[in-house]
Amino acid sequence: MSMRQDALVAASQVVLAINRVGHQPGDQVATVGRMDLHPNVPNSIPGRVEMSLDLRDLSSDRLDQLLAEIQQAIADIASATGTRISLAQRLDNDPAPANSHIQHAIAQVCEDLHLSYCHLPSRASHDAQEMSRITDMGMIFVPSEGGISHSETEYTSPTDCANGANVLLHTLLQLDQHYRSPKSAVAVVR
Repeated sequence: MSMRQDALVAASQVVLAINRVGHQPGDQVATVGRMDLHPNVPNSIPGRVEMSLDLRDLSSDRLDQLLAEIQQAIADIASATGTRISLAQRLDNDPAPANSHIQHAIAQVCEDLHLSYCHLPSRASHDAQEMSRITDMGMIFVPSEGGISHSETEYTSPTDCANGANVLLHTLLQLDQHYRSPKSAVAVVR
C-alpha cells in the first residue's frame, strides 16, 4: 500500500478540497459532478481520474480568488500523494446578475397575483446568461417537488407551471407598459 500512487485517492482529496471551498462564507457554489476512472476495474489501482469542476459565484473577482485557492489545494494534494494533477479550463462565463428593474417587476406581479416569491440568485448557465450580454434579463423559477431540479425525477405541478406562465405574461405586460410610458420615450432626431 505504501508504494501506491492511487489517482482516485488523490482525486477524492481534491473533491473534499473543492467541497471546503464551496462551504466557505459567500455566494459561491463548487461542484464535482462527473468522475471517470481509468482503468475502472475492481482490482486495479486507478492510474488516471478525470473529473469536472463547476465553480460559480456572483462576482468574477471572487471566482478568481476561489480558483486560486483550489489550485493551491491541488498542488498540495499532488505533492502529498505523489501524483500529477492538472486543471484545464473548458468554459469561462462571467456572472450575469438579473436586472433589478426586471426583478422588481416580477416581484410586483407575484404580489398582485397573491403568489409567494423569494429572490434567488442563480449561478446556473441558463440562456439568460447569454441574453444578458445584449439586454437586461430576469428569470422566473417555479418550485419543483422536493427542490429537485435538472434531473429526470424533477416534478413541477401543473398549477405551479400555470402560475409561472402567468407571472411571465403579466411581467412582460408590465415591462411593456413601463417602456411605452412617456418617461422612457426615445427621441429620434433626423
